[in-house]
Amino acid sequence: MITPAGAELDDLFVDPAFMRRGIGLALVRDAARLAGVAGCSALVVTANPDAAAFYAAAGFDRGETVKTQLGSGTRLNLRLTAAC
Repeated sequence: MITPAGAELDDLFVDPAFMRRGIGLALVRDAARLAGVAGCSALVVTANPDAAAFYAAAGFDRGETVKTQLGSGTRLNLRLTAAC
């Protein structure tokens, strides 16, 4: 989804049996590439507490804590080279 803040990454999940194999990072990198091709300057995600460390390790900058339907989350941003 393209938002005023950039492209939004939503519902990224890797089956637990396949975690820690680089699949999640490959998906994030491809989403970032596609967002850049679309002209976006950022890829944003709202992560649950268990996933926030993954996104930080993938290069996302931590943002504010936000409320979601499932509890609290952290809004993170990955800066891209183009502008939306």
